[in-house]
Amino acid sequence: MVTSRRVALTIVWIVACGVRGGIPGLAPDAEPARPPSAHAGGRFEGAALGWTLGSEVHLFVADSDFARQVYRRVLRPGLAGDAPAGLDSAFGARHVLSLSADRIPARRRDPGYFDATVLHRGGAVPVALELIRLHRPGDCSAPGAVTELVYSFPQAALPAVPPSHSAVAGLFRAPAFLRSGAAPRPALDRDAARRLAARAAEAAEHLTAMSAAPRATPLTRRLALDADLAADAADVLSLLNPARSAAPYAVAVRARFREPDGDTVFVSAVVLTDTALTRPHWVMRPVRARLVGGLLEDGVRYVLRGVVIHPPSERELLLVDRIADVEAEQARALAIDPWARRVVAAQPLALRCR
Repeated sequence: MVTSRRVALTIVWIVACGVRGGIPGLAPDAEPARPPSAHAGGRFEGAALGWTLGSEVHLFVADSDFARQVYRRVLRPGLAGDAPAGLDSAFGARHVLSLSADRIPARRRDPGYFDATVLHRGGAVPVALELIRLHRPGDCSAPGAVTELVYSFPQAALPAVPPSHSAVAGLFRAPAFLRSGAAPRPALDRDAARRLAARAAEAAEHLTAMSAAPRATPLTRRLALDADLAADAADVLSLLNPARSAAPYAVAVRARFREPDGDTVFVSAVVLTDTALTRPHWVMRPVRARLVGGLLEDGVRYVLRGVVIHPPSERELLLVDRIADVEAEQARALAIDPWARRVVAAQPLALRCR
């Protein structure tokens, strides 16, 4: 069994690296995501995460307060005059409350006006609001009400629209122009990517180990490049802004190690780095946990789902899944600005609406 001293160290590391920042694993000084807000006329502020579906994009906000704002300031004025004053009452007989964007009073209809910007690996694309849905608490695998916002891509952008079910981030503001993606650095070949992932995994294990303890050995030095694998796997993506030469790659690792006493531990992290791991910039700082029956007893796994450009700063945003085996309600999908140490958007990971 893992010694009590080792367990204590692991707990201290997790607390030091995340709880004060609000999301375990995130740097303690990280700025949490600001809650979005809704205004009359269907104007929103903030950011959200979602996915594409053909020529549409669906963004989700799991926040009851935001849903109440949307109902009071946007939906209710566009519904029949006898619509209940409060969201809870409106949900009384219905699971979903919906309103087409063309029925929103005072919504801007200027030629060329767009309601939001969708960020994906191919660039930044303006989108127009088509439909608002408010889902009753509990119907989207989330305890509170969930707001679903459906947008359409402009016809001119359709050739550059990402495939269906691509993960995206959405900013609730109109862009100045349609932006094509930055030319990314050439992707590493698979062998080089595996070597980089192995270096990152061993560095993460070293950072979380007791300084005087004998080094643990990796169960495999050939991590699979597969975002769907829970262990002994990694994700290696090129960053999109070629001006950042110091850390051209984003790497997420999920690796098992065998300690000298025979225990198996699991280490996960997300790092920006060069191929030599010269000066690693830890985005989701390394966390260490015991594996019990194949499940993490007190840790998390990180999966890197994508890299997008955040205009107008031209900084990259990382789309990261934080997966928890035991406390599944703590699992999150995150959009993180790694350079500013800021969470741009967050939502429950298993958000599925009926």
